[in-house]
Amino acid sequence: MPFAHMERCVTRTAEYDGPIPLSAGPHLFIDDYFIEASTNVKRVVNVLQRDPSIQNPIIDGKTDGCFQPFMSVIRDDSTGRFRLWFGHRVESRDKGRSHIGYTESKDGIHWDKPVRVLNDPAPICFGVSVIAEGPNDTPDEKRFKYAWWNDGGLKIATSTDGLMWTPLCPEPVLFHNHDITGIFYDKLRKMYVAIVSVYRSGDTWQGNRRVTMQSCSPDLMKWTKPHYILLPDPIKDDGETQFYAMDGFIIRGELIIGMAKILRDDVKVDDPPDPPDAYGMGYTQLVWTRDGETWFRDPEPFFCLIPKRGLGITHTLG
Repeated sequence: MPFAHMERCVTRTAEYDGPIPLSAGPHLFIDDYFIEASTNVKRVVNVLQRDPSIQNPIIDGKTDGCFQPFMSVIRDDSTGRFRLWFGHRVESRDKGRSHIGYTESKDGIHWDKPVRVLNDPAPICFGVSVIAEGPNDTPDEKRFKYAWWNDGGLKIATSTDGLMWTPLCPEPVLFHNHDITGIFYDKLRKMYVAIVSVYRSGDTWQGNRRVTMQSCSPDLMKWTKPHYILLPDPIKDDGETQFYAMDGFIIRGELIIGMAKILRDDVKVDDPPDPPDAYGMGYTQLVWTRDGETWFRDPEPFFCLIPKRGLGITHTLG
């Protein structure tokens, strides 16, 4: 099972004894992979801090219809503007349906209002994972890709402009039993990657929990058998640790870095809505992979929780 949980940082195993061949950088010392030995050194994670001068949330539920904690942000190279897609509630306020909300910004802080509600490519349960990357020969009409969960699995639509979407096929391209999905393009291996959630019990934890799996595809249609990449560790993880999402991927040299959203249903906000037991809290941890398959997770929070009631999209960079 290609899963690893790191207490301090990743070290080289015997198979890496001797020099490590390196391609052109950059090479980040996010773990101990390049370090044979160290003494009197303490690894410290610099936790992101919210800028108090920026009003948060920047997209809210009351005014903007923000319905679920799923969104994607892309900076348009041609205009320099930031583009934001997010989960928007439906008119009936059905808790099992959503639309695609959309807005733009010149600075990533101040967003155009009112937000737009785009036409659904097909019925949407949850999910707003949008990418504008892929092979160089991707046709213009399929430049943007949108992934969401419905009908028991991952569904894909494509678009020329990120506004009008066409389903890639009527059925899910990858089935999984929970409604959290996301995609990104691995430029190093020239493969699409799906990060999907399953809800299951385990031998080392109590009750059903959300855990994370990965699958790969060259064309968004044919996907490899998913394998587990994030599981709760009963010794190193506190409370009822679950994994609500894994997203925000960037590539630096031969390293892919992402962010895992940790959900703690056993920790509550100060003033939760009714029913209070239905609302937990979350925080973010860094994850990374060097081979595109095996992921490592830093146990230290990278972006901390705030115990205040409210639902929306916040500006996260201080």
